[in-house]
Amino acid sequence: MKSKALPLIAWIVLGLLLVGLLPFAITAYQIRANQDSLVSQVQQTHLVSVDATADKVSSYVLGLQNLLRSIADNQNFLTQLQSKLSDELLASTLLIQNEVLAIAVYTKDDAQRLEKIAQKNTVGSLAQSILQQASEDALQAITLNDQSYLVIRQPTVDGKYVALMLVDRVKLQELLTVPALNDAVLGLSSGRNEIIDGHVNNYAGFPDNLRTLVEARYVGSAADNFVGNNGTRQVAAFARVTGTDWIIFSQQPADKAEIARQDMWKAAIRALLAVSLLCAIFAFAAHTKIIKPIREMVLAQKRLLGTNSADTSGSEIDQLRQSFSLLERQLKNKSKLQSVSLGRYQIEDVIASGSMGTIFRGWDPRLEREVAIKTIKIGKIESNFDRHQLVAKLVKEAKIVAKIIHPNIVTIYDAVDAQEIAFIAMEFVDGISLEDYLQRYTTIPPLQAVALATSILRGLGEAHRRSIIHRDIKASNVLLGYNGSIKLSDFGVASLTSKTFRVDSYVIGTPGYIAPETIYKSAYSEMSDMFAVGVLLYRCLVGDSPFRGASIKQTFSLTGAYEPPPPCKLNRNIPEPLSNVVMTLLSKNPLMRPNNAAMVADSLEQALGVQKWAPNFSNDISKVGEHVGLVTEMLPDTVVRKMKLAKNE
Repeated sequence: MKSKALPLIAWIVLGLLLVGLLPFAITAYQIRANQDSLVSQVQQTHLVSVDATADKVSSYVLGLQNLLRSIADNQNFLTQLQSKLSDELLASTLLIQNEVLAIAVYTKDDAQRLEKIAQKNTVGSLAQSILQQASEDALQAITLNDQSYLVIRQPTVDGKYVALMLVDRVKLQELLTVPALNDAVLGLSSGRNEIIDGHVNNYAGFPDNLRTLVEARYVGSAADNFVGNNGTRQVAAFARVTGTDWIIFSQQPADKAEIARQDMWKAAIRALLAVSLLCAIFAFAAHTKIIKPIREMVLAQKRLLGTNSADTSGSEIDQLRQSFSLLERQLKNKSKLQSVSLGRYQIEDVIASGSMGTIFRGWDPRLEREVAIKTIKIGKIESNFDRHQLVAKLVKEAKIVAKIIHPNIVTIYDAVDAQEIAFIAMEFVDGISLEDYLQRYTTIPPLQAVALATSILRGLGEAHRRSIIHRDIKASNVLLGYNGSIKLSDFGVASLTSKTFRVDSYVIGTPGYIAPETIYKSAYSEMSDMFAVGVLLYRCLVGDSPFRGASIKQTFSLTGAYEPPPPCKLNRNIPEPLSNVVMTLLSKNPLMRPNNAAMVADSLEQALGVQKWAPNFSNDISKVGEHVGLVTEMLPDTVVRKMKLAKNE
């Protein structure tokens, strides 16, 4: 007795629970458990804030010192101390620096006679009194009548005088107000337990290990957490102010970490509930928009194929696979083709067929539009790859490509897999392939080739931006619409082996377009796609592939060793900038090729102008089908290794 398979909706709900809820549940648990790490994080944030404050204070003090030094080093000022010029210099300095209250020049002898002073009206005669009390230190903090000042001292360049600057400490106090430390005590000290400014009277409450580091003077900054005298956990930090003897120190209760943890825990719970609600909404939407239509499609297919609609087994996907199997059998009878559906798509005609798949022209009755449906026979390559990995990759990369809405890329509409076959529904391009066009005209005029190249490169650039490597760029994968569009196709198959997916022992691509590094090292990258674009453009300009050999072996040998002549040497009508771009793309060394397709397109348009694509579609050109969609060749690595021997022959 067969066990009943889980319905598709059950798998969707399980997937949503695992993908959506599990990460939030783990995060909520970690937040609840890791209090110590949060304390460490608060400590680190504390240290960063103190370091940044020290840097700001250092920059501020250094700016004032440099301002005073510029006056003390001014020879014209010193030689004309009593002139109007010196008055104007000091007055302008006071005007542009709001916090500078006075600037004075004293003799450097024992008398220390005042030679010159400029002061603001707000400070009056008090400035001279403060400056006379200043010590010999280059930088000194003074408090007088509950007012805080800085005195900066600088000897003049001639050694005869000393210049002093009186500065209001309001700006310094503003620097010590840090929003990130709004509940912390923050202070500026000379390092000798002497508080210069801040919101604390001393730093005696600092832990012993930090006080030792402060006094040792060989550590620039440090932080620690400890249990204070009141029994609460504290975080503390200090940082030295460069260019001074000062330090910035701060202390803060660590309960901020616990508050943050509680807030994060509550936020995680709210997010968990929100994600649960979203999962329920997505599950309902999936049932309404996906599961129900699939069931309707299966029933409709069974009716169209003449099978018993009551004879169902397995999940909706199993039933769809059964429909695929029956579809494959009925395709042998062309007369029944019009009555066949592939999923929700009605099959109308066969466009092309290959050993690994078929391309159909179909109709989407729901959206009332023509589509191209490309089937891929999973069974043909299943022995070489893990099927589940391959199918998952197909669907995943088809979704990625489906997000690319670009005028130069065939849009992907859908991707579905069954037991032996998978298919991609994509935009139907009413036109011909570039292969068909070249079969008729052999070459393309140079300026038309520029228009073609820029379109292909812009489409490829958008794919590369999303980490999709095509791996099989060739003329049959470029579609030319009768409406003038140029579209790069076959990303549905190329995405099976994007650069994030390893294909051991197999080389993907078409001989003649495969880059040398892919042949000899199985290496794929944006540059390998760029090499294929170079081959394609060379053929469009010259009329033949640069590495076409009599056999695959010879083609690989030419690709690895032969240096084709530049197109401009074969046809003088080909502009040299265009020829140079093609030859750069054909470089044997991938590092010599450009890796940005869009930039190459821009450079072509800058050199040769923006060209309009104007193809000549004659009635004797075969329509899309004869050359389009030939399935990417998968060459075993052992065969490629044998091809390498041709390089030495």
